[in-house]
Amino acid sequence: MIISGCLALSSLKLQGWLMGKLGVKEFIQSASRVMHVAHKPTRDEIWMLVKVCVFGIGAIGGVGFMVKIIFWLVESMGFLGG
Repeated sequence: MIISGCLALSSLKLQGWLMGKLGVKEFIQSASRVMHVAHKPTRDEIWMLVKVCVFGIGAIGGVGFMVKIIFWLVESMGFLGG
């Protein structure tokens, strides 16, 4: 919870810097905080990311396939005049 709050605060500071509200010193301090909090993902975290991505791509593909089947059925019944 603390990490996400810190990253959100850093993100807000980055947005402020991009809009010209923060100076270079504040940006460097903010970037330094983010680099101290960030860590290399573990093998388990990478595996979880791969599983979530594959599930998401499969879910979107499944929805697209179901829509295609529904339109195919509607067309074959002659409702769309195809």
